[in-house]
Amino acid sequence: RTDRRRDFVSLSDYTVPELRKALLTLGVLLVILVAFFYMVREVLVAVIAGVVVGAYLIPLRNGLARSIRGKRLTAVLSILVVMVPFTAIMAYSWIEISGAAAYLSSHDEEIVGRLSQGLSGVPFAHRINLDGQLQNWVNAAAASSANIADELRETVDILIIGLSVFLFTCFYVLTEHEHIRRYIRDRVP
Repeated sequence: RTDRRRDFVSLSDYTVPELRKALLTLGVLLVILVAFFYMVREVLVAVIAGVVVGAYLIPLRNGLARSIRGKRLTAVLSILVVMVPFTAIMAYSWIEISGAAAYLSSHDEEIVGRLSQGLSGVPFAHRINLDGQLQNWVNAAAASSANIADELRETVDILIIGLSVFLFTCFYVLTEHEHIRRYIRDRVP
């Protein structure tokens, strides 16, 4: 209908079929938005992390810009200051978890024996027989530590995508923060 084409139409002016159509359209739109945000949730986390880390690295980039000319080079160096130690810590953690999981699965009987020996020296524990339960606990710990390594291998693809988005967002914030700040000041009252 062309007679309703104006800026504001009160809710009481809508007919029931028009209101039903509007509510159905709104419901479909909400379902689509929820599905979209569910599908890109990992990437959204990477974007938010990139914005936050980029904002915190602006003073470091500005300090580097005093001695090094080149906006992009200082942005890359600022990101490397954070990413190199983070990558080293993650690699070290991966090596340690994998080594501990392998040791735990190959030496489970020895570990159970040492735990039993250690618990026998605890007062009031000599009456409790935990040998069968200790074996189950050690086996469960070995299985869960092996699962951590396997699950990390399975999620490498989404981690790479998230890392790429994070690095791009952080680089963009570091190189264009003046434009972003000006844009926000112009748009937000």
